[in-house]
Amino acid sequence: MNVVMPRAQRDLRREAILSIALQVFMEEGYAAASMSTIAARLGGSKGTLYNYFRSKAELFVAVIQSQCDIHQNQIFDIPDQDLRRFLSQLAGRFARLMMS
Repeated sequence: MNVVMPRAQRDLRREAILSIALQVFMEEGYAAASMSTIAARLGGSKGTLYNYFRSKAELFVAVIQSQCDIHQNQIFDIPDQDLRRFLSQLAGRFARLMMS
């Protein structure tokens, strides 16, 4: 029997995969990282990963896109304030991003 997971639960699982994959890619590098290692750390199977991503390359692209989205949101998440202060904080956040 094939059970369909609710969207919210599926999204949480996808985020967990991206988080674990980021750790593995950072620790081992893209070439050495494997779907088996990611699945083992996730506590699931390679089949689960392939239900979300067709290949390691597709998973890697998703990890990079997720990180870009996170950093973009952090850079531009500044409350209303005067322009000088906004630009100063924006420059600081951008510098921290470039150094990370």
